[in-house]
Amino acid sequence: DALGDVVYVQIPDVGTQVEIDLADAVRGISLGVSVRAARSCETCAGTGAAPGTSPVTCPGCGGAGVVQQVSRTILGQIVRSGTCPRCDGAGRLVETPCERCEGDGRTLEDVPLELDVPAGIHDGQRIRVRGAGHAGTLGGPTGDVYVTVRVHPLEGVERDGDDLHVRASVTMTEAALGSTVSVPTPEGPLEIELAPGTQPGAVHAVRSRGMPSLQTGRRGDLLVLVDVRVPTRLTAEQRVEVLRL
Repeated sequence: DALGDVVYVQIPDVGTQVEIDLADAVRGISLGVSVRAARSCETCAGTGAAPGTSPVTCPGCGGAGVVQQVSRTILGQIVRSGTCPRCDGAGRLVETPCERCEGDGRTLEDVPLELDVPAGIHDGQRIRVRGAGHAGTLGGPTGDVYVTVRVHPLEGVERDGDDLHVRASVTMTEAALGSTVSVPTPEGPLEIELAPGTQPGAVHAVRSRGMPSLQTGRRGDLLVLVDVRVPTRLTAEQRVEVLRL
């Protein structure tokens, strides 16, 4: 929760999201990202106390942050420990709060980050930026930033792991005699040579034109499924052409 510049953060990690194209996922990309995160208040140097003052030891727990309650039963004494209600476990009290952070010791700031998105990343994967999250409380560690990467699909291209699937539509004549077809890829249109006698449903594999592997960098394949268009009605000229095949 935040009110103005005051922030009360329990979980130090920060989450955000970026969007890239499939072409960016092929080659990798560096992006400038801004996240809203808590940083140590510059006015009070993170103490939460107004300049010229300092936090004092909590009289309720003596600075331990916990209090003990002793109760007597027929079985003996039972000691229960719990968070000090006066200082909420901080072990100290701010008698004169800093005006900027209102005693929290942190303020919300827009923090710029340089994010390196690796080649081959999949849609929905997260990148962890260590130590870039919210500043910790009570001397705790700074959190991390988790960036979810959304990869926009490319029309006509389906991804399956590191392989890419596309379709090529040809006529019966083009399939029988062979032809050159253009198919979409993340790096632009690619011309494919189909051999004479290509059958409907045939898959033409173009090696190393798929997505790079995150582990090895080796690229998958581009798999071209051939659709042969069969007309439902033939003109006299088309019948003659079919008989010649």
